[in-house]
Amino acid sequence: MKYLLAGLMLCLCSASALSAQDLIAPVSKLSVKTGLLNLIDPFVPSANIMAEYRLSPHFTVQGEFGVLLPASAGRFIEVQSMRGIRLRPAVRYYTEKSGYSSFFELLGLRRNAYLTARSTFQVQPLQGGSFNQLVTFRGRYRKSGLFLNVGSRNRLGKNWFVEFASGLGVIYRTEHYLDIPIGAEFVDESFLARSFWAPVEPLSEVLPSFMFYVNVGYNLIR
Repeated sequence: MKYLLAGLMLCLCSASALSAQDLIAPVSKLSVKTGLLNLIDPFVPSANIMAEYRLSPHFTVQGEFGVLLPASAGRFIEVQSMRGIRLRPAVRYYTEKSGYSSFFELLGLRRNAYLTARSTFQVQPLQGGSFNQLVTFRGRYRKSGLFLNVGSRNRLGKNWFVEFASGLGVIYRTEHYLDIPIGAEFVDESFLARSFWAPVEPLSEVLPSFMFYVNVGYNLIR
């Protein structure tokens, strides 16, 4: 009886190990990826492509290039044009030599954006009084950062995989705006505008930041 129980336990453990192993994406020499959440970013959406190259059984390097897309309503009243890029280099350490169960990642961020937008400002002339005026202005937005992330990578098929990661970091951002009348005040009663954006004075600040992303990828060279 005890041998039967021991055999049953061994079968159960083997099945669990095989099921877990089936989910692990094997280490590939070269893979390409894209981020699913970047397209629906409510503030600065982007379309991006990434490439990850294996240096050793545990270490990989990754490069990401993204093109910024027009921002959605809420951050700007009306964005007439927006252009910019996003770069995110990274180094990863995978805890599994033969597969991707989890990883630690050091990720850098650089984002430059240039826009032309239109919004309502309260203008106060020198002769007194005030009135609202629809103003077309230009802006430059720059952001740099460094993050430490923890994530996992799982198999979707023979060569496809999905990965999730989150972490904490620090960012330095600057904002500078042109063509806004002197003394004008930004007018927008929406919660997003009051909380995240007020294009009047130049901005320069260092802030803690949180990151979460979901990538889908394909193994090019195994």
